[in-house]
Amino acid sequence: MSSRAVLRIAAISGAVVALVAAGRPALAAPVPEIPPEVAAAFAGEALRQAQAGDEGVDADFSGAVRADDIHEIFAFSAQFIQGAPTTEPVTSTGQWTAAIKRADEVLGTLGVWKPGGGPAQPNGFSSDVVLGAALGRVSATEILINDEPNGALYALNGSTARPLNDWAHAVLTAPADLSALQESVAAQYAALRAQPTEDYEDPSGVTISLVAMASALALGGVLLLLQRRRLRLRAG
Repeated sequence: MSSRAVLRIAAISGAVVALVAAGRPALAAPVPEIPPEVAAAFAGEALRQAQAGDEGVDADFSGAVRADDIHEIFAFSAQFIQGAPTTEPVTSTGQWTAAIKRADEVLGTLGVWKPGGGPAQPNGFSSDVVLGAALGRVSATEILINDEPNGALYALNGSTARPLNDWAHAVLTAPADLSALQESVAAQYAALRAQPTEDYEDPSGVTISLVAMASALALGGVLLLLQRRRLRLRAG
């Protein structure tokens, strides 16, 4: 085969690959971002709130603690969970989370959000050490995906996703392309949608009691009218 023929075949192959890629939207993660006002809220008001009001959690947030490993929280987009082709597999929730640490010890998590795109505000805290530790395994170039209905946490770098907790490992055993993860996630949501809604069951005896009560009230009203009529007849 001549060199010209080889070059022609290579050109055709490249064109075919380009056409296939063009017909399939690329799945890729947005660039992670921590706005300055969010970082300031973590270091200031949110951390002070956790230090002052840790009565409802197990950990002691008082003393020399800090907010570390800050990450924006993303969720799968509607198109992604439907298994549809999309160039936007995830969407921002407008929330950020961080690990609360004392030295290298993870004590829990801290939240900040921007409701309606407004100013950054504290968004609660917890003694969730597992989540706090997972945040430390997400690099600065990855984004954090919280698939809340299924309890799964993923780290996404470009188009490569990897599991961060047991719920995610049940879906994705090892790092894989986002398109492979989409098939599993879409199947999960399809199964959730297929689950029948439980019919409301009236507690035993409640309906009967209500009917009896209504009947008693109606009978009492009739007797009262009859008694008033008798009194009028006597008076006449």
